[in-house]
Amino acid sequence: VETGVAAGYSSHAFLSAIAQNSAIDTSYKGKLFSSDFPYFRLDNPEKYIGILVPEQLKQPWQLFIDGDAKNLPTIMDSVESIDLFHYDSDKRYAGRKNALELIKGKLSQRALVIMDDIDDNAFFMELCQSEQKPFRIFEFGGKYIGVVGDIKSS
Repeated sequence: VETGVAAGYSSHAFLSAIAQNSAIDTSYKGKLFSSDFPYFRLDNPEKYIGILVPEQLKQPWQLFIDGDAKNLPTIMDSVESIDLFHYDSDKRYAGRKNALELIKGKLSQRALVIMDDIDDNAFFMELCQSEQKPFRIFEFGGKYIGVVGDIKSS
């Protein structure tokens, strides 16, 4: 499950991984459920959501474009469990908290939670403290991404 599709950089990456895993193991049935909300200032803004995702990768993808408050409950009704949750929507503390509350009952034991722009507020730090699970923080171009979950050292 991901939020904040925009042009679809992360969606493309996740769908490419699903395709590669399916090619290796034909019984693999990965799916990507994505939540976004169209930009207001563009004509026909829906056409830009996920524009970078090639057609041949779209089969296991369900895209919802009514915003997280509506999309995440709908997605939760469609999934048994979530192994990866990528959050890149509302950067406010309240936005992050609301999204996690909506999905946390479906997170599998091995789930990873990825959050972009974790330096915007203390939500990610508090999540790590409350979950008491391994975490990593990555810096790229002055931006910080956090990953929390059952991270195996390589």
